[in-house]
Amino acid sequence: TGSVDINNNPNWNGIDPYVITTPGTYYMSGDLTFTPPVTADGLIHAFVIKSNDVLIDMGGYTLSQMGTAPGSDAFHFGDPTINNPAFDNVTIQNGRIENFTGAGVWLAHFAGLAGAPCTNLNICNLDIDNCGTLGEAPLQRLVEIDPIPQLSSGIALLALGPEVLPYAPTLEYQNIKI
Repeated sequence: TGSVDINNNPNWNGIDPYVITTPGTYYMSGDLTFTPPVTADGLIHAFVIKSNDVLIDMGGYTLSQMGTAPGSDAFHFGDPTINNPAFDNVTIQNGRIENFTGAGVWLAHFAGLAGAPCTNLNICNLDIDNCGTLGEAPLQRLVEIDPIPQLSSGIALLALGPEVLPYAPTLEYQNIKI
């Protein structure tokens, strides 16, 4: 579908989620600040990915959160409370993510909900700093955790429940600083 300049796209307003539903290349042409409103349930994310075959190139720029809205992720895959996301060939690369109250990158697969495995999630050349309610934490891959923990992480990959291990995402990552 060509390339989309996120900074100059009317779907980016810095307050509401930028929802990606179409395969393609998306790039940043400058720093972006996300200032979500505080809502009763929180969970307003900067980018919500709902498509296969997506490349997000941050171009060396920074995506940061301002304000105190709880649980806001920089990049959130689908809505796992409704249906498990199943994505193929998604890459997030070349940038800095900072000051999000949720995770820098969030992907989960929950037992008992429909959904297929995620494959080829590539995270390259990212610097993730001060994300999560408790600050910084290393890459996490959690299996069979109940209840869902209060995560403090740059990257959270979750597979929850005894039968979900085969559905845990395939992840490749390079040059990640957390």
